[in-house]
Amino acid sequence: MPWTTPKTWATGELVTATDLNLHVRDNLDALKNPPTALTRYTPGTPFSTTSTTFVDIHSSLNFNLTTGGAALLIGLTGRVLHSPGNSTDCYFDININGVSEGGANGVYWAIGPNAVQFPFSCTWLTQPLSAGAKTVKIQVRRGIGRLHENQADKIFQR
Repeated sequence: MPWTTPKTWATGELVTATDLNLHVRDNLDALKNPPTALTRYTPGTPFSTTSTTFVDIHSSLNFNLTTGGAALLIGLTGRVLHSPGNSTDCYFDININGVSEGGANGVYWAIGPNAVQFPFSCTWLTQPLSAGAKTVKIQVRRGIGRLHENQADKIFQR
């Protein structure tokens, strides 16, 4: 059930079963069962990209969700392997209805040394969205490599 803006009751107003069902029962149901989506990419062949613009990681990480008009909390967890070359970086983004949440640098930046697989996890809370259907895509782009190597060295020396 979608969320309905609760009614403002007037003193002495007769409350009907329809009113209570719509403004109390149905809203409690909406709070108890909010729109959710769970998706997982379990590849036979790991995803790889050399693209320096955001691309979809996999169609299984694209999903549709109908919201009641609130922010979305999105979590990403995975592993990154930079290979071949020197220290490289990659950027993850969340695209909702064709609009990037993080802009040119996405919502999460991962950097690491060559040929080292490392886990990452991040969460992103969107701004409140209008009610309705949303198409969400998890995207990635490759960075430009050695440009950030000194920053990576500082991160791993801590």
